[in-house]
Amino acid sequence: MSIEFPCPKCQETYRVKDDLAGKFVKCAKCNHRILVPESVLVEEHDIENDIGDWLGDRDSQSAATAPASEDSSPPESGRRKCYGCGGSLAEDAVICVACGYDFRSGAKHATKLGDTMPVKTARLSIVQNTRHPLSEKEDQVLTAWAYSLCPEVEAYLNDYASNIDISGLVISIDHFCCAMSGLLSETFSREFEISISGRIAGQENKVKLKCANNISPLNKHQRRTGESRDEDMQRIRDVVKGKLDKKALTHGTISRDPFFIEVSLALLEKFDELLGRDQVPVAKFWRIARVIGVLTSIACSAAAALLPREEPWNTRFVSGLIVLAVAYLVTYAIGACFMPASFFEDFGAGRRIMRFAGTGTGEETQVKLRLTTICAIVGLGFMAYITMTTFASH
Repeated sequence: MSIEFPCPKCQETYRVKDDLAGKFVKCAKCNHRILVPESVLVEEHDIENDIGDWLGDRDSQSAATAPASEDSSPPESGRRKCYGCGGSLAEDAVICVACGYDFRSGAKHATKLGDTMPVKTARLSIVQNTRHPLSEKEDQVLTAWAYSLCPEVEAYLNDYASNIDISGLVISIDHFCCAMSGLLSETFSREFEISISGRIAGQENKVKLKCANNISPLNKHQRRTGESRDEDMQRIRDVVKGKLDKKALTHGTISRDPFFIEVSLALLEKFDELLGRDQVPVAKFWRIARVIGVLTSIACSAAAALLPREEPWNTRFVSGLIVLAVAYLVTYAIGACFMPASFFEDFGAGRRIMRFAGTGTGEETQVKLRLTTICAIVGLGFMAYITMTTFASH
């Protein structure tokens, strides 16, 4: 029995014996090292599940910046190697988001313009293509291949490429603006507006996203709320104004920038909506927990402000606001404690919680939230006991 497969780089087709499965061979045309695929029967997959696996697999995405493996060691249990780049993927993965290799057809997905843009270049294109005011881009219709790369949760938008068809999902960015104005001063504003169309199993879906302006201070040494580091913001300003080459925007600069972090999280949430992943049980459970938390917080705040006491109304109003904020944080943390670790890593809403907690994995997020919740409940109970004891003594 023989195995037929193409070279991921030059698409030259080869046929070898099945005893070479899982080993590397060299392409005679371009000298590219190819991992021979296993000779397995390809079953029909559900398109929506395929896309969910493609979007949510963190390890396959992180392989985008890793070189191809130079050994032929078998993959770890529950994983499989990509035949195109050698990266580690989920065992049931359909397509590698690092190089576009399709396990079902053996083909390597590429844009209509030819080779896909490297990930690093796509990352920098967010800033590189913002030299024109927003008004000059409003009439343009741009299409792109958009995806998110974990664990840093950064959005990589390739606004040069045509639509890319991956397992039946056509992602079309109909309107893309990330404009920076006021380039001659230390102040600039940034806007992000995007409309994404997707076709899943023959059904058209469309979502829109717009992120608010992020205006930096006039004084470059002044720290604005939400900005991570002044030197990072100054480096972005200098690149936009042409004082520095775009290579000055390092991986850390982009990952620490609050504007692009918010864009990335919002994109993940919109992808969940587009793919229908916001309707799965774990996502619905989180929405119900949020609603219960809000209602509980409002009830606690109203009780603290409206119950008859000797304090003046303004004191009771302030105490009600404090109780509202504390109750909301506590109920938010309690609700998040019951979420599985995969929720924090694979869903946009979970990624937002993980960003708030300042952790890197779902397991770390669970532990931190549970410890915080326990400490908060114990602290609130102790404060309530002291308050009741104090008032009772008077």
